[in-house]
Amino acid sequence: MINFSNTLKYRLTFTDMSKKTYRVWILLISVLIVGCTEKDEGGNGPVIQLNSGTNLIFSDTIIAPGQLMQFEVSGSKGNYNITNFLIVVNGDSSQVYYDTGMNVTSFNWTGTFAKSFNDNEVWEFIVRDRYSRSDMVSILIKNDSLDDPGPINTYSDIMLGAQSNNNIGCCFSLNNQLVYFIDEAYENQEIIDLIYYLGEDNETIGSPGANIEDGIFPDEYNPGNWDYQNTTRYIKTNLSPEDFNLIQNDSLLLVSYVEGEGKRKAKELVVGDVYSFKTQNTKYGIFLVTEILGSASGSVKIDIKIQE
Repeated sequence: MINFSNTLKYRLTFTDMSKKTYRVWILLISVLIVGCTEKDEGGNGPVIQLNSGTNLIFSDTIIAPGQLMQFEVSGSKGNYNITNFLIVVNGDSSQVYYDTGMNVTSFNWTGTFAKSFNDNEVWEFIVRDRYSRSDMVSILIKNDSLDDPGPINTYSDIMLGAQSNNNIGCCFSLNNQLVYFIDEAYENQEIIDLIYYLGEDNETIGSPGANIEDGIFPDEYNPGNWDYQNTTRYIKTNLSPEDFNLIQNDSLLLVSYVEGEGKRKAKELVVGDVYSFKTQNTKYGIFLVTEILGSASGSVKIDIKIQE
């Protein structure tokens, strides 16, 4: 970072220069001096480790597709603070499953993912400091090919009303399959997974953690101010309604969702859209849009298939 705050403290004298040139040279010399204080002094880089414990994965593992995998990671600084933590999974392709910036001396992180259908995956857990010094720990995770795909639940004809619909609630809980008006949802924040509304992206399904724009809901019930903000992430698929109706287990649910690519909103919904999704509690599902009445007092009808 360049700091110009001390530019005028340096007194220099030049001959045969205009006042304008004088100011430019003062600035350049100041940048050089301040820049020298920002250089990499070398030393040790950060350190990362996978923690062991009950129900944690911390070494090479064989596990069935769709099964949940919980990791616990600890990182500590070297000479400089940790500025980046990421998880890269190398299977059929290389994908970034998690990537976050920080500026800390140490951290502890716990996360849960579902095993994909890749036969073999190398999971890399990486930390970096500001000068790109890094540390990595990796493990091999293989598929248990003897295990069968998991069962699913199907919920049909779920009606959600937009924000000005006085007859149909806008919020849905996958926990109990109930629809709530926004004031009722406010009282049941922990179990709300889906929120339908008409906004800047037209007909949209989001969730409490989707950063829904201001003005959609009354301030006192605005999901952006909730204490519990479950975040469901969505990916639009190329599946047809016929494909959706043929789904009998969770295999296609897992294949359709690509870690690291999920968005917090399913936007510009139209009849026939099929979206895969992942809930805050790491359940994978898929929904089909079967009906839309597009207005702030309108509604959407969807069918949902989700892991048991």
